[in-house]
Amino acid sequence: MPVRLSGQIVTIDEEEYIWSSVEDMTCIKIAELERESLIGKLEKSLQEIKTLKGLNPICSYCKVIRNEDGTWEMLES
Repeated sequence: MPVRLSGQIVTIDEEEYIWSSVEDMTCIKIAELERESLIGKLEKSLQEIKTLKGLNPICSYCKVIRNEDGTWEMLES
């Protein structure tokens, strides 16, 4: 189990004590793994978007192409 241990010497009524705490880091580690997984998925999606960016939509019936402005024009032009 991953834990975070911290400690400090404190003085109470001229006596020194060690104050310590242990924090369970399981939830934080799980969240970090999920975050890394999501970042990987986003990077993969970004690569796919870059690949699709170079494609031109074309109507298979009437053979018109949508240009960068979003308007449709004849394939021959």
